[in-house]
Amino acid sequence: MRLWSSLGGLGMCAALLLPAGAAFAEDDPPEDQQVYPVVYTQRPLTLSQMTLELNAGMDVTRLIKLDPKMATRDLETRISIDAGAGFGITRNLEVRASLAALAIRPKVGYGNPSIGATYRFLNSGLEMGGRLTVTLVTSPDTIVAVDKIGGILKPSVPLLFHFGKSARLDFEAGLPITIQKGKPAMVGIDAPLAFSFNFVDAFHLGLRSSLYINDFKLASRNITIPLGAFAGISLGSESPFLEIDPFFMWPQFAQPGAADPKVQKKINIDVYTVGGVVRVFLFM
Repeated sequence: MRLWSSLGGLGMCAALLLPAGAAFAEDDPPEDQQVYPVVYTQRPLTLSQMTLELNAGMDVTRLIKLDPKMATRDLETRISIDAGAGFGITRNLEVRASLAALAIRPKVGYGNPSIGATYRFLNSGLEMGGRLTVTLVTSPDTIVAVDKIGGILKPSVPLLFHFGKSARLDFEAGLPITIQKGKPAMVGIDAPLAFSFNFVDAFHLGLRSSLYINDFKLASRNITIPLGAFAGISLGSESPFLEIDPFFMWPQFAQPGAADPKVQKKINIDVYTVGGVVRVFLFM
């Protein structure tokens, strides 16, 4: 009950911040007049009706592993690839799946597929919706404090602010519920934030961060604040169009309450991830 009350409170607080003329998503232009924008900062919270997004990406994570017994710093490289798709059922409802997730290094394995859906119920300057994502943890990852096989159920409230036609702010308030084999269930918070702007129509650049706590019971010790940058180049102006999105991330940039003796400092730039995603948008 506390979980759903928290989500309800997030929605109510966001609604109170709306301008007086706020309108629900049903006030959008007719579906046959909608075109999914090539310009990133002008895109809505959900894909337009009958729009298919195909995506594939690769990321490389570089770790510096500390051995407290020998005071050595060993390098380790992790490589993973992922492919998925999103589909706009209506202008306000989209579904997504990431099913072809594969770890290449340090060992080959099928890693952490996910499915989810987003429903946009508000659109007037501020866009707001409800989202549910289900992730199956088949390749545990200590970087995000999930070290056993299990699953993550994350209900969330995504919000999108447009600043004219050249900038946008994305925010999501989520409550991940983590279930792991042989461990009690954990409820935490995942609140990613991203700001981006378009230099020109075909090129955007942005910064992203997040507040991540995997378990409220040990919140002060489990706070992780990643930091990263991303970019995108859009090619084409009609269906289909292609987008190439490189990114860089420090996934453990700040850990202010870390109690692990192997964590030598609160700001960690030893662990970093670089990668990219290719997206193709098709209008059915």
